[in-house]
Amino acid sequence: MVTFYKENKKKTFDRRAFDLECTSLDLKGRGVGRHNDKVFFVDGLIAGECARVQPLSVKDNTGTAKIIKLLKTSAARRNVSCVYAENCGGCPLGHIETKTAFDAKIQGVRRLFARQLKVELPKPQFTESSKSTGYRRACRLSVRVDHGVMRIGFRSEHSNQLCAIGQCEVFTDRLNAALPVLSEYLDKLSCRSRIGHVELLDSDGALGISLRLVCNLPEKDESILEQLTSELDARISVQEPYVEKLGTDRSEKLRERIVSGSDKELFIEVDGIKISCDTTSFVQVNADVNARMVARVLEALEIKAGMKVIDLFCGLGNFTLPIAKAGAHCVGVDIVRAMTEKGMRNAQNNALPARFAAADLEAPFEAMSFAKDGYDAAVMDPGRSGAVRAGAYIARQKVSKVILISCNPLAAVRDLKTFLNSGYKISSWGAFDMFPRTAHIECLFVLEICKKKAKA
Repeated sequence: MVTFYKENKKKTFDRRAFDLECTSLDLKGRGVGRHNDKVFFVDGLIAGECARVQPLSVKDNTGTAKIIKLLKTSAARRNVSCVYAENCGGCPLGHIETKTAFDAKIQGVRRLFARQLKVELPKPQFTESSKSTGYRRACRLSVRVDHGVMRIGFRSEHSNQLCAIGQCEVFTDRLNAALPVLSEYLDKLSCRSRIGHVELLDSDGALGISLRLVCNLPEKDESILEQLTSELDARISVQEPYVEKLGTDRSEKLRERIVSGSDKELFIEVDGIKISCDTTSFVQVNADVNARMVARVLEALEIKAGMKVIDLFCGLGNFTLPIAKAGAHCVGVDIVRAMTEKGMRNAQNNALPARFAAADLEAPFEAMSFAKDGYDAAVMDPGRSGAVRAGAYIARQKVSKVILISCNPLAAVRDLKTFLNSGYKISSWGAFDMFPRTAHIECLFVLEICKKKAKA
């Protein structure tokens, strides 16, 4: 019997526009409303508003739509002053009053936990908000040369196009002042078309600039970067491709080297501790909120002299070093060896009782020496993918207090499930608005082992 190929028919849906009343905001800050027994999510719509919308997608009982025309506006809607807002995707919630957006994100977390964990989170024990402008001290900007014209900026919201910028409302004053000067000098480079992106860090020392190149920096361009160093009081590095000359591995790798301003020091201050870093080091971009987050972690730990703490996904030691300063013996663990080596040097430079280890916490690490020690408390601040293996390890060790900091509520739900199923309870939680004008929310959860009730 011959089987003939039949093309699967794509499911269609009614694309006709309709009026939608927004009743709430979801975790991502999108407007939520019902139409014909379906829930629609609409970017740019605020609770209490009504708009004519066009369906973009429909699946089962949910769909997405875009605004065609606002019919009724909310008092929470703010005028967007940024001239790049229409094309730049950096501030998707810039149209919402900052507190309203933060409250919506918090409510979204609580709904998520109720739905997926069957846990009724109370209102957060604390919230830490931020000013909505001038808070970002680090950034990565794309660089493109089209028809001989060089442009620097962010990716556009719904495409791979570049939105060229001359300033950014969320950048610190120092970064904004540097942008036009940076553009002027990069445009002079013979390799300007070979720059992929540029990273900037407004450190508490010098300004850090790092160029990602798809070629080696031509020698004649080094003098231009030296002039830029003098102009901006900056340390400039390049990330270049290279291939090992020895051994059998001929794959292309990336190396970073300082080309000018090697005498300039890059560092951030956290809890009065000077932490040396590089432009490409991971640092929390909102210095003010980070300081308050560190203080909240120290408060939750209730550190006593001699206490043993492990800090997983530690980076440069954002928590490790302040914990050690408070009197605990702290071990910081991270996958990036360069970060842990720099963390160790920072501990030594500040005479702090902290040590660091490099380990992939999502691969077998349990046989490593740091993992065999016992700890009184654990701090975990993983990336967006969460802490699957690390969380399971801490839960098995029955560490009495665990502090989980999460930038991804969905990953937090999964990680917390491990602890809740291992006899822990959420004793308190709080939220940080680390990135105002975005859907990002940072949450801190304090977990403690449930005490067994004594038998009567």
